Amino acid sequence: MNFTHACAAVIAAAARWPALFGALMMAFVAPMTAAQTSAAAQEQIVSFEFGPVGAAARPALSVDFDAGMNLYEAQVPVAGREGADRTAALQAAMRIVLQRLTGRGDLAGEAAAADIIQRAPQLVQQYRYATASGSVDGFGPVPAQLDLRVEFSASVVNQEIEQAGLALWQVERPVTVLWAIRQAAAGWELLPINSSVTAALQEQAANRGIKLVIPEGRLPENSEYLPINELDEQLLELTGGLLEQAGSTIADSARVSRVLLAGDDALRWRELNENNGGKTWRSGIQRGEQQAARAGLDMLVDSYAAELPVVANEIGLRVVLEVTAIGSLTQFVASQRYLRQLQQIIAVRFLQLNDNAVVFELQVRGDVELLQSALTLDDKLSPELEPGLESGLNSRATTVGMPLRYRWRG
Repeated sequence: MNFTHACAAVIAAAARWPALFGALMMAFVAPMTAAQTSAAAQEQIVSFEFGPVGAAARPALSVDFDAGMNLYEAQVPVAGREGADRTAALQAAMRIVLQRLTGRGDLAGEAAAADIIQRAPQLVQQYRYATASGSVDGFGPVPAQLDLRVEFSASVVNQEIEQAGLALWQVERPVTVLWAIRQAAAGWELLPINSSVTAALQEQAANRGIKLVIPEGRLPENSEYLPINELDEQLLELTGGLLEQAGSTIADSARVSRVLLAGDDALRWRELNENNGGKTWRSGIQRGEQQAARAGLDMLVDSYAAELPVVANEIGLRVVLEVTAIGSLTQFVASQRYLRQLQQIIAVRFLQLNDNAVVFELQVRGDVELLQSALTLDDKLSPELEPGLESGLNSRATTVGMPLRYRWRG
């Protein structure tokens, strides 16, 4: 039996026994996905060195520009494995997902959003329990925390948001380079990447659907006592060096900010991009630095959501997409799952198998060019160009009824 016949048999079985098929796929695909994610993260670390080659001390910075994020997945603490505890955790996870998809931190108070949150258990694609390893503090062992990792159906959640009259935030969100600076006795220094404040910043950025990169290492020599405005100028220059190595895809959309912990009553924030007029804000530390870090980051993301366009909340056109280089059941499942998590796509319907290619019908928001931009965002798909074409734009998009053709790179 060849791959086409095997897939056809599996798809028929999935239609007959959907619950069993879903459980098998979860067990089969999840370990592979985790391994791929870990490998991808290791490949995106960029370092930047200062000073002449051969110098005795060359302060260095490094950042992780891995941009992968599933906007429809959230991990939240759960009190136990009973039904009521699980329902509460699923609703908390949905609250996070809605904040990401709409760009609005205040959304949970609206009646339409509250209704979606209430029905979160009906919108789940899969979930699993995860136990964080225990630790030890000054009072003895700390019990391990039980979490619930939830993935919602992208197409179903998108439809719920649309029917509620809410707007989806755009897919192409900026990568944010955030310099976390503390004023110490020895002058300015970068916060350690494993500090409680940087951990709070990363967690809140994930909750809001923003990829945050925090440089770690040491600042260049003689910069420890610069006036803050001059330090900000230097940080912007250093960011340019990091982004140059990261590549144009990230550099073109990156935003740069600085948060300063100066030991007073608030964290001081400033956007450093040249076109934003040096916007500044403060987040009070009355409830501690971690909460101040979360609140300040919320203000930053709220400003992004206010200025970046949203996806129109109306049903769009239908597009046929042919995905080539599908040589196994794993690749078929992975490609379908990837399409379903894209915000631009409302629904995905399997049509047929052609040798090592799978044909889907997509219901999408916006126009075809916007869809093509979303499909190539993280290099899992690459357009298959027709002979004689040099552009990344698939010319079939301009021909009504012709499918788009992309190669699966996974």
